[in-house]
Amino acid sequence: TYYKYYANIEIQPGDTLWSIAETYYTDECLNLRSYIDEIKKTNNMCDDKLVSGRYLIVPYYKACVE
Repeated sequence: TYYKYYANIEIQPGDTLWSIAETYYTDECLNLRSYIDEIKKTNNMCDDKLVSGRYLIVPYYKACVE
């Protein structure tokens, strides 16, 4: 079983949605483009523009260890 968690990350110079998504992407996501759309929806973003120094909420999935 996988659970969804959220990380609050500071956007660094040169970061893109693609580079951030590649860092947090796991096989539980359908594909990278869908995962980027999920990040945008979570942050109420209308476009792909990121501003260095601001924060972004990034969902990620982790297996439940019992």
